[in-house]
Amino acid sequence: MGTVFSAETALQCLEQTGADGVMCSRGTMGYPFLVGEIDHFFKTGQHRATPTTQQRLACAREHLYGLWEYKGDRGVRQARKHMTWYAKGFPGAAELRGQLCLIESVQHGLDLIDQAMRSLETLPRVSEVPCF
Repeated sequence: MGTVFSAETALQCLEQTGADGVMCSRGTMGYPFLVGEIDHFFKTGQHRATPTTQQRLACAREHLYGLWEYKGDRGVRQARKHMTWYAKGFPGAAELRGQLCLIESVQHGLDLIDQAMRSLETLPRVSEVPCF
């Protein structure tokens, strides 16, 4: 079975293999919400609402800051690839990915994410469902 990217594929994997658990490492790249979604689905049989773009970017911001806090400037360099995984599927995402893979400081990365979040606020909203 391939990498787990949803609650359905996690369930399918468990049913096919009889294993006690699944690994969803690649599925969480830029989407750490997956583990909680799988857990919620297994406990309730219901899907959680998909996180909004704002929630995903807020998580990226927290991830960047945490890496910097833990590893300093080395963490910022390591964060470049992680940050690009969060920047997908919204207007301006490609440009943001290009900028995030070049950040040299935590403040630069936080500023880019904040700017993207502000620009998304000015777009007309398509009925976004809250994550929790």
